Amino acid sequence: MRIKQILPYLLQPFLIAFFPIMRIYTFNIGEIPILHLFFAFITILAITSLVFFTTSLIYKNFTKGSFFTSLFFISFYSLDLAIRHILKPIIKKTNIQILDIFRVKHLLIISLLILIFVAIKIYKTNNIKLFRTKTLFIFLTTLYSITIIQVIIEYRTIAYKHNQTIIRYNKQNEQFQKKLSQCARNIKKRIATKNMPDIYFIVLDAYPTNKHLLEYFNYDNSDFTNKLRKLKFNVLQNSLSNYNVTLYSLPSILNMNYLPDNIEYITQIHMWENNNVEFFLKELGYKTISYKHHHQFPSQSHKKISFVGYLKKELNEFFFGNFNLVHRFFQWNAILSQAVFIAKIKTTSEKTLRFNIKQKLSILKQLPLEAGPKFIYMHLVCPHTPHIFTENGDIFSSSNSSLTGKEQFVQSVKFINKEIPQIIQTILAKSTNPPIIMIQGDHSGWASICSSTIAELDIDFKKANSMIQKNPSFPFEILFACHFPNKQQEDVNPNLTSVNGFRFIFNHYFNINLELLKDKFFFFNHKENIIPEIKIETNK
Repeated sequence: MRIKQILPYLLQPFLIAFFPIMRIYTFNIGEIPILHLFFAFITILAITSLVFFTTSLIYKNFTKGSFFTSLFFISFYSLDLAIRHILKPIIKKTNIQILDIFRVKHLLIISLLILIFVAIKIYKTNNIKLFRTKTLFIFLTTLYSITIIQVIIEYRTIAYKHNQTIIRYNKQNEQFQKKLSQCARNIKKRIATKNMPDIYFIVLDAYPTNKHLLEYFNYDNSDFTNKLRKLKFNVLQNSLSNYNVTLYSLPSILNMNYLPDNIEYITQIHMWENNNVEFFLKELGYKTISYKHHHQFPSQSHKKISFVGYLKKELNEFFFGNFNLVHRFFQWNAILSQAVFIAKIKTTSEKTLRFNIKQKLSILKQLPLEAGPKFIYMHLVCPHTPHIFTENGDIFSSSNSSLTGKEQFVQSVKFINKEIPQIIQTILAKSTNPPIIMIQGDHSGWASICSSTIAELDIDFKKANSMIQKNPSFPFEILFACHFPNKQQEDVNPNLTSVNGFRFIFNHYFNINLELLKDKFFFFNHKENIIPEIKIETNK
């Protein structure tokens, strides 16, 4: 048979295997790096090729191998679909014990037995024509054509929205940056660059106020905040973030402004990377040392990284990161979540994140020795999930623990509470010029409270909305502590919100006059893709 005739049968299993990744990418354009999509295709290609060529060798026929591989992936994906959309609702409504047979592990065994039976039947069948059908191939190519058209349209739409949003924002932001530039020129006339203090911005992801911890987690955190006060920190009692999630909160904090309406993911990232704080400090002669939360192997942004090092970092993030394509695909797929090797990947992922946090904590102690002045932005995914440390810093895994979600959150708080005072003492002792230090949460612990599972944040937004009705500030209550060189500032507004954090810091230390913005609060519901404003009365 000519290659042109058998090509559809050879391509068929690969098209089936690749399709879910294509669909995931279609609905997440802008959120999934192109390089990670390439890694995904290479990984799927390797797995599909292994199944295809192994079965083809066993059958001594490529057509049979193609047919079985196609069935393998169809059953793999459709079984998961059946579990998530058909059987789980039935089990939930009926609560009949006999339906326990439909648990994932049992379905997996049944599925494997059926595949073995089909494999034997294929092996015994001599009529090759039974396995040669172009109908499925035509159907798959049609689906791919539609998907590719969707990708092109969605990409162009997002790119257009992104460009238009950036153009509008830049116009609005132009006057503010001109003012920052003028302020920087005036400051340099008064203060020599070499005498300016290092500025540390330490973000503890999801770290709430003492009031929030006591009310919702039944934990008294006053010992930690008292330690900070002894180190000459102002700890604000009622500080609030202006957004309830990291991807909105941090770009807003670093730009000292509210984000545009209906902002796309890629626009958030753009504003995160190209922000007003770094712009202003660069004008003053600062260098930025930035450690983003998604960097699995911390590397200083001001130092060049080799191409091999870059690939190593991205591959590590692709396979073991907690916010990536592979990780989300494993969560989405109930069959995959039951596999032993997936548990190994999850363990490796937690190990990588654990190394990431430990490494960042260690680097913080070394940074005072770097030549300044410098702006250090350190983002630690703690006490945010996944909870991977005991309070003493030992290895912890939520999947093997009897602790409740709230208890695990408190355990993560206790861990980071022990680390931060030691780090601050080291920074203060080693710094040539006394530094400015900000320690801040980016949102409260609301997601852990409203999550239906411990390991992952499967958020119950009905519960979240109900709690917001009772206490509108519930998602926004954050730790905010600031330290100024040689003195403790007494007149900090205890209700200062995060969008005004850097405005206040710069006003106070550099004696400039940036207007403090009116407080506004926005709650992002990613399931409904809405971000309504929440009305909260704050005492100015």
